[in-house]
Amino acid sequence: ARRPTGGIIGLAVHPRAERTISLDLSYFAGADYNLLSRRVTIEPVWNAAVGFEELIRPRIPVRAGLYTNRSAAPKLNGDPTVQDDHLDYYGATMGFGYLDELSSFETGLRYAWGRGENKDPTTGERFDIRAKVMTVFVSGSIRF
Repeated sequence: ARRPTGGIIGLAVHPRAERTISLDLSYFAGADYNLLSRRVTIEPVWNAAVGFEELIRPRIPVRAGLYTNRSAAPKLNGDPTVQDDHLDYYGATMGFGYLDELSSFETGLRYAWGRGENKDPTTGERFDIRAKVMTVFVSGSIRF
C-alpha cells in the first residue's frame, strides 16, 4: 500500500537539565488509489503530541504525555458501499524507566478513547461508535 506524503515537526525545551517538555505536530496529505479492486481514499490529517519528562534520580526518568490520533478515513456516506471506520482517538501515556551508558528500560501505560462512526456496507446505515484502549508496554534497548 502507498503512504501519503507527510511530515512531523517537533520542539523540545529543557527548563532545567533534568526536565524536558516537548511538542510534536504531524501532517499527512491525502491519497487516492486502487488496491485489489477497491478504491482507497485517505484524507489529510493533523495530529499533535505534548510530553513531559523528569529525571527523579540521575538514571530514572518519569514521562507523561497527551496525544491525538485522528482518523484519515473519509467521513462516512449513506451509500451501501464498503468504507473504513472513521474513528478519532485522544490519549494519555505515563511511564518510568531506567537509563545507563549501555542500556535502557521503560514500562508504562497508554490509555486512549475514541469516537466516530462505522456503517453496514449492505444498507449504508451508519452507527456511532466509542472505543477505549488500554495498553501496558515494556521496552528496552542495549547499545553497542
